[in-house]
Amino acid sequence: MISGAYRGGAALIPIAALAAILTAACTGPADPTPAAAAATSASSPSAPAPTPSAAPSPDPERRVGKPTKACARREPAPGESLTPDGFLVTPMDQKMLDAIGDISHAGDRQFKSSFTGAKLVPEQAFAVVYRKPSKAFDAYIEKVSRGKCIYIRDARFTKAELWGHAMRIEKERPYWRERGIEVNHFTVETDGSVVEVGVLPEDLAQALVELPQRYGTAIPLRIVPQEPIRLGGALGPAETPGPSPS
Repeated sequence: MISGAYRGGAALIPIAALAAILTAACTGPADPTPAAAAATSASSPSAPAPTPSAAPSPDPERRVGKPTKACARREPAPGESLTPDGFLVTPMDQKMLDAIGDISHAGDRQFKSSFTGAKLVPEQAFAVVYRKPSKAFDAYIEKVSRGKCIYIRDARFTKAELWGHAMRIEKERPYWRERGIEVNHFTVETDGSVVEVGVLPEDLAQALVELPQRYGTAIPLRIVPQEPIRLGGALGPAETPGPSPS
């Protein structure tokens, strides 16, 4: 997983400015006066504008859900390393990758009626699996967890249900094209909450009304503007999942 932080060079402080800083540190802050205030407000035309502070980092992923046994001991998060092109990278845990691979593989097959999705949180050394409650699937997750911390969370819909709904819309793309709506993108949320459908920006207002009218709201749709996806200079098809082996 790649974090987009970039390491720049250190700024150089002029000697005169450094001396002023040291003097202020020794003598303490002076009482403000109108003259001082005026001097402070008057800036040189060539002086650089102050650099805005960076936006705060998003909250870390919460440790919620039904934990595997390994979550009882907090595993230290792996340290980040800097790539040659200046990006911070969190190393991936191979045991965790193997565990999630097994869970996803089984979820798409023998636990299709329960499995929704899975995601890694490598910077905090745990993973999350979303599923409709199933004792058998939960036991399987524990069995193949390889001593890694995995939080099991409830989902409203399964992956199969969400993609089934998306494929219903996919099959009706010619119908929507005749209606003046170009559908060109599908995806589902890992947590099983929604099916996302992309349409041309100029078709968005019409799609927001007509798609829910035709498909209902039992499975939520998130309809977003999406330009055509071009692959190798040609217009590519809408994104669709590969068929799962039976």
